[in-house]
Amino acid sequence: YAELLLELSPTLFERWCAHALLHLGRGDPQEALDAIDKIYLEGSGHYTMHLLRAFIHMENRDASGAREELDTCVRLEPVAFEARYLRAFLMMESGEGVAAKEELGKALDSAPGEYRVYLLLARLADDDGDLARTIRHLERARELKPDRAGEIEAVLQRIRE
Repeated sequence: YAELLLELSPTLFERWCAHALLHLGRGDPQEALDAIDKIYLEGSGHYTMHLLRAFIHMENRDASGAREELDTCVRLEPVAFEARYLRAFLMMESGEGVAAKEELGKALDSAPGEYRVYLLLARLADDDGDLARTIRHLERARELKPDRAGEIEAVLQRIRE
């Protein structure tokens, strides 16, 4: 996909984004970051560039760098689901459960049918020891994503045992 994007990209900005995706797909996040850095000033107001930089930082296990880029994404596009969802994930991973729940609420405002939000909410409820809420969120995720119902049902069965 990135190679096709590279061929079809009419602007320098898009070409460097495609280079970054190509390097990221090949498992070389540092080269991806170097590619995206070449257009940082031109792309500093582009949501997509900051989201891509966030992915690269996450691949490098740099939660702080990812969080900075996602914060910029939210400033640029306040209703963008991807940035809100990933910010909530990072908040959850760093023990900021209350902030993660708030962020997931905003993500749901952007994409009310997004099952992944309910999976994270279930994990947060489980962390809180709230079995009923965990089950409720998993059941909602199963409703929203029928093609993953088997996997989600297996988790529900383990929890109910």
